[in-house]
Amino acid sequence: MERELGLQHNIGISHGTNLYTIVLSVLVLISVLQRNVFFLNSPAFSGISNYIELLTYVILLVLIIEKKYPVKVLVISALLGALLFIGYVKSGMAVFFRSLLLILAARNIKYEKIIKTMLCSISAGIIISLVLYIAGLAPDSVSKWHFEGYGFGFGGGNGIGELLCVINMMICYLKIRKGYKLNYLFEILLALIIYIVTTSKTATVIFAATPFAMVLFINIFRKKNTRIMRLLVYAVNPLLFVFSYVTARLYTTNAFVQKLDLILTNRFFLNSYAISKYPLSLFGQKVFLHDTGVYNSVRGIGNITVTVDSSYVLALVSLGLIPIMIFVAGYFLVVRRAFKEQDYSLAAIAVLICIYGFTEVKSLEVYDNFVYLSLVPSYIPQVSNAYANRPGLL
Repeated sequence: MERELGLQHNIGISHGTNLYTIVLSVLVLISVLQRNVFFLNSPAFSGISNYIELLTYVILLVLIIEKKYPVKVLVISALLGALLFIGYVKSGMAVFFRSLLLILAARNIKYEKIIKTMLCSISAGIIISLVLYIAGLAPDSVSKWHFEGYGFGFGGGNGIGELLCVINMMICYLKIRKGYKLNYLFEILLALIIYIVTTSKTATVIFAATPFAMVLFINIFRKKNTRIMRLLVYAVNPLLFVFSYVTARLYTTNAFVQKLDLILTNRFFLNSYAISKYPLSLFGQKVFLHDTGVYNSVRGIGNITVTVDSSYVLALVSLGLIPIMIFVAGYFLVVRRAFKEQDYSLAAIAVLICIYGFTEVKSLEVYDNFVYLSLVPSYIPQVSNAYANRPGLL
């Protein structure tokens, strides 16, 4: 009898795992394809994907109920869900609400399986985009002023560069978890190729820095007396929110911020424009952040097309302060668990994604910021790896 109950329990877990991975695969694929020029300009795809996403939310809610969480956890989760759902309604962006559903529904599923599922879906989305690009159905946006890199269906080099960085983080993380050493020279060569082809500076830096940062974290935090360093890791996410807001406010009057703006190709000007256009709100608001014919009084340049390239500024003006506080709290929990389980490479990825978020908006998505999915799943502590007993930093 006990054996039969155990078998039924295992079958239930397997069924839930398979259903979850299917839902996750579909959502990740939709997210990648929505960045493709062909699908981005398709009202039919937009409508179909919206209905599919709504269906996946219902499935995720059913999976969460089947996980049989303690009542206390369910109450807290329901409260968080309600707050994030209000933000969803106010802003029209489901990014945080969807993330919470995916995190809670991932209980008892191995984190490595989740990463592999996402890795396959992202790769599939890139392959589909390449096919459409080669067929001429998803051309890159072309600037008459200078070469902006090949996007291979994603409109520009920054889009494909960001996805390649996420893939690289996943692969490096899985390698370290399995005890394999990382090939630094190969990673640097790939980063140089990414820069030559896409011209994405941020993608190049993050791609090249990934293996070094992961191994550096392992070597630093395995030692004792690292309290200050750990506090700095915890502080990265909230500090970048504060830094983004303060520099946006200071842009028109501060010479140092203006110099940084030149280095980061108008990022601070774009942040300043968005912050000045929309007031901060508690639960977010619907915004339109793609304007044309804008004049930059600091640099004396007119007829500028503006958007927002910072996750932090997008969150501040669109998603609202309360959802942001929940997002930051989630980052704290991710880092806390990474340190507790001695999974220092995961903490390194969390920091790298935070840094990437200053120049790319996609780090708000749980598919790109995949460290958030480590919060609830079945977790195997990283006891030893190829770097555990090595002297020195690398």
